[in-house]
Parts: sequence; structure tokens; C-alpha cells
Amino acid sequence: MIGTREFGASDYHFPLTEADEREVVIHGLLTFLDPPKPSSACTITALRENGVQVKVLTGDNPVVSSKVCKDVGLDADQPLLGADIDNMDDATLAREVEQRTLSVLLNSEIRVFR
Repeated sequence: MIGTREFGASDYHFPLTEADEREVVIHGLLTFLDPPKPSSACTITALRENGVQVKVLTGDNPVVSSKVCKDVGLDADQPLLGADIDNMDDATLAREVEQRTLSVLLNSEIRVFR
């Protein structure tokens, strides 16, 4: 949603609180659509047929990422979360990455990129 509220100089403070959300004027709702390319599913199938395991690493939300993966024929029922990776030793991480297709909510410092 896109909303605005005027703040006076004395009202401007951080962190904002629930009280700061009062009198917000909603101007509209903004959504994005970024579907996979039509050739994605065929490309993934061809990769699999040639022995390539496809893994998806993203900083995106698990719900959205799982939907996109399913749309192109990838199993994404149990995404591996970046926060979980932070708490794994290398052996556990190696096992989990082997078993899963999708890793989400990753940041550039995550150990998957070592």
C-alpha cells in the first residue's frame, strides 16, 4: 500500500511507533508482476536431461520464490532459509543443499557463496 501522513518538525522521530500510523491516507495499492520467461521450463527440463541439478539461490521471499520455481517445474516445497544456514555447520549445510532445490532470504555474506 502507498500511504502518506504529514509530520510536523516535532513529530519527526525514530523509531516510528503504531501511533505514527494514525491518520495515514491510503493512496492506492502497488503490485509487481515479474513472471519467468516462457522458455524457462523447457530450459530446466533440458538441463535435467543432461544431468545438471538446478539450484535456485535468492534473497527473495519463500512464498514468491516457491511459486516461481513451481511454475517452471522445480520442486520447491521445502526452501532452505538463510537464517537456518547461518546456524549450520558445513556438513549439515552440504547435506541440506544437496537435498533442496531452493534457498531463500539469502544475503551476499551467506556461506553458500564460499
